[in-house]
Amino acid sequence: METAGILATIDQAVANLEAWMAPVPANVTVAASAYVRYESKGVVLLFSAWNFPFTLLFEPLIPIIAAGNTVIVKPNEVAPASGRVATVILREVFAENEVAVVEGGVEVADLLLELPFDHIFLTGSPRVGRTVMAAPPSTWRLSRWSWAASRR
Repeated sequence: METAGILATIDQAVANLEAWMAPVPANVTVAASAYVRYESKGVVLLFSAWNFPFTLLFEPLIPIIAAGNTVIVKPNEVAPASGRVATVILREVFAENEVAVVEGGVEVADLLLELPFDHIFLTGSPRVGRTVMAAPPSTWRLSRWSWAASRR
């Protein structure tokens, strides 16, 4: 069931990648010309969630890779079998310097948060979000959060 959305995201990226990579003309004076060229963010840390372990790992991963970033993926330890399957897939498809997979529990996540990242992507609870936000500001610059609706 989760694979349909993932495959659609892959198809969308393949169909649009050339357009996404193209320079976009910028509005400037008549005598000048300028273009906006998009660049990758750099190294992205991707924490996946347990409740849709493939969707919430692969759907954000696809545009992250399409944008030219390298990624460290941390599958959720609450769904270990799904995490192992995702790890096998990612290690078969990508070189470790493109997509690295780090498995483990909270202690591994805490160690990852000590490393410098250009972007952090998290789908999780507000409690986990607060933990990530408490990481030293020097370890991340820009983040995208998707938190559960409950306030725990």
